[in-house]
Amino acid sequence: MDPEMEKMRLAEQYAGLNDLELEELAEDWESLTDAAHEVLRNEMARRDMKPPDKPTASKVETEVALTDPVAAGEFRGWREALLAWGLLHSGGIRSQLTDSIGSVLNPEEFGQDYAEAIAPGLSGPITLSVSAADYDTAREVLSQPAQEDPEPEE
Repeated sequence: MDPEMEKMRLAEQYAGLNDLELEELAEDWESLTDAAHEVLRNEMARRDMKPPDKPTASKVETEVALTDPVAAGEFRGWREALLAWGLLHSGGIRSQLTDSIGSVLNPEEFGQDYAEAIAPGLSGPITLSVSAADYDTAREVLSQPAQEDPEPEE
C-alpha cells in the first residue's frame, strides 16, 4: 500500500477512536509501524493530548523493519495470515503482519505460540508485508495450491 494512502487510512481510523483508545494504542508504541507512529502523534496533538515521547530505536524498528515494505497479501482472519507468514518464513522470506490500526506482529521475533496467543486481538484485515525485493517471490510462494497430506498406505 502507498505510504501516503496508509497514513490517510490510519488518520481516519484514529480520528474515530476515543481518547482512552488512543492512549491504549500509544502504550503499545513498539508494535506500531512508523506511519502509525506519525499519525498517532498527530491525532493526539490535535486533541491536545500529550503524545508519547519518541522512543529510541525500538526492538520492532531494529529487528522487524523491512526494506521498502510492500503488501504481499491481505487476510480477514489471523489464522490464515499466520499460515501465509509461515509459508514465507519457511522459504526464507522475511515478512511481517500488520493489522488495520498499524500494530505489527512478527512471529519470528516473538515465537509462534506467542503469535497465536495475541493474534486474535489483532484488528482485521491483516496485511502481510515483505521487502519490495522479495515481492515477486513471495507472491509466487503464496499462489501455490495448498498441499494435502498423502493418504497413508495400507
